[in-house]
Amino acid sequence: MSIYYSNFGQTIRFNDLSRQLSQLIMGLEVEMHRVNRQDGHLSDQVYPTSLGDPVQHHAIKNDFGYTQMEVITPANVNVFASLDMLAALNDTVRKNLAADESLWLYSMPPVLNPGRTEFKIAPADSVKTAYMETVVARRDIARSITSGVHINLGLALDVLHYVYHQFFEDQYQNEVDFTNSLYMKIAQGLMHYRWVFTLLFGEAPVADASFYEGRASLQGYVRSVRSSSYGFGNGVTGSYQDVDSYIAKVKEDVAVGDLIAEREFYDVVRLKGQNELADLATKGVQYLELRMFDLDALSKTGVSEVMVQFTELLFAYLMMTQSVVPDGHDVDEFLQESRQRNETVALEDPFNVSKYQGEALSLLSNLEEFAYDNRFKADWLPELRRRLTDPLESPAAKLITFLTDDFYQGMLALSNQRQIGQLRLRGLAGFSDLPLNEQKQLQAELVAHGDVNVVNRRLGTFFVQHQKQEYLLSKKGLFQKNEQ
Repeated sequence: MSIYYSNFGQTIRFNDLSRQLSQLIMGLEVEMHRVNRQDGHLSDQVYPTSLGDPVQHHAIKNDFGYTQMEVITPANVNVFASLDMLAALNDTVRKNLAADESLWLYSMPPVLNPGRTEFKIAPADSVKTAYMETVVARRDIARSITSGVHINLGLALDVLHYVYHQFFEDQYQNEVDFTNSLYMKIAQGLMHYRWVFTLLFGEAPVADASFYEGRASLQGYVRSVRSSSYGFGNGVTGSYQDVDSYIAKVKEDVAVGDLIAEREFYDVVRLKGQNELADLATKGVQYLELRMFDLDALSKTGVSEVMVQFTELLFAYLMMTQSVVPDGHDVDEFLQESRQRNETVALEDPFNVSKYQGEALSLLSNLEEFAYDNRFKADWLPELRRRLTDPLESPAAKLITFLTDDFYQGMLALSNQRQIGQLRLRGLAGFSDLPLNEQKQLQAELVAHGDVNVVNRRLGTFFVQHQKQEYLLSKKGLFQKNEQ
């Protein structure tokens, strides 16, 4: 088996730049509902006042629903530092919940009242509030409040700048054109392989009957309700021909009323730039937001290490290899076939081998060869191969097997167990190796504003930015950055 590198990939390998370019900048966003510990329904408690204003806080926010907590890690090139910060934020949220609350570990909503009478939108500014009220009026609330994980991945701007001017300046109109072309090629590949993400990480095998109020429901277990047409989303898909087509399609969908606003574009890969959608064409794509991930209920934070590692490796692979779209094919028509394949995979019985097992195993073999060629560590790939060959190792099947016969009661028990266990921890999850006083100082900064990033994980040094002042937090304490 051979890896077919693109011209870009061959240039990067010839000049020994693979490692520099694959130092991806990553941020994580994770949503979980606050639920009542006794009955597992959406909590009727107020938002934790100790965490301040969710509109202003940098790292701990409300999502669409008032009970839907969202934690956001800062951008970082170190996967493990990001996962540690996610653990710290999850710990901080848990320790500030009301005594009768837990975090719901599952992507699908808990049991809902008839008419969704317990639902309230999250606090927001007037513009966003008006938007959310329109969503409530026009969309199915249950589908809108499913939870999941978003992984934001971008390339280092200084490395891209160097590569463009050193090797590709004569092949593109300008640097923005070069950057957008590269990101769009990666986006097409991620859209094409969405079904692989669902196959490897799908973990939403069932939804409560209340989720389907007023519409047809699924029967029995599947891989991922959330990732199927029954789950999250509004049915509007994007165009991935190029950046201009991507922008035009979203704007057209808003103009004809298929989308309420540009922000309601929920396809599983979104191009992200500076501010406005139109800026993508003139200022360039800065990163991709990947939205296809279910919560991993069996991990402490909802995110598994192997899921993040796989995503980063596939991103690098798509960046350096030939386009997934065959020559002469319309991009959007080609990706529509991928959408249909994802629907098939999402609705498969998780206790059976997938119809597409062979193709998925082939991709893993390619990734293994790619990692070897470029000296990337990928010793976790055998775990994913086991998920494909042994259905009992798939996340959905493992979750079903782990819980009691009553899935939702089992999920509530697991959520409560995780909450109680976390409250017993004296220090800060993710950073328990640091001195206790430093853990407490770091948690205080996370509670107060959350604008904290890891500078050196081994030394336990953090960058803190608050109220227009910059500080470093280390074993020496908190001090102004410009004093050092």
